[in-house]
Amino acid sequence: MDNTIEVFLFGEFKMCYQGITLSQSDIHSDILTKYLTYLLYNYKDVVKSQRLDDVLWMGEDLANPKNTIKNLMYRLRKLLKTYWPNTSFWLTRHNGYVLNPQLNVVLDTS
Repeated sequence: MDNTIEVFLFGEFKMCYQGITLSQSDIHSDILTKYLTYLLYNYKDVVKSQRLDDVLWMGEDLANPKNTIKNLMYRLRKLLKTYWPNTSFWLTRHNGYVLNPQLNVVLDTS
C-alpha cells in the first residue's frame, strides 16, 4: 500500500491519501485547516506546541494555549479518522507532534 500523502497548498487546500481527498471545504474550520497545513508543511520536524501557538494566534494571549493546541490535535485526529480509520498520522512527542515515520509527504511547493 502506498504511504504517500499528496498535499496541495496552492489554491484550495487538499490532502490526498490512499485515493481519498480531504479538502478545505470538508474541514469546516479555518483554524483547523491552518493547523493541519502547518503540520504538513513542517512534516520533517517535531512541531512544538509553543511554535503552533505563535503561528496560529500570532501573539494573541490565549487563556490556556497548551490545552488549545491539544484540543486542536484531538479534533484533527478525529477528523482524519473519519477519512482514514486505520492510519495514525501524528505522533505525540515531548511538547510537540511529528508525522508518523511510516508516511511520506509530497508538497506542491517543492
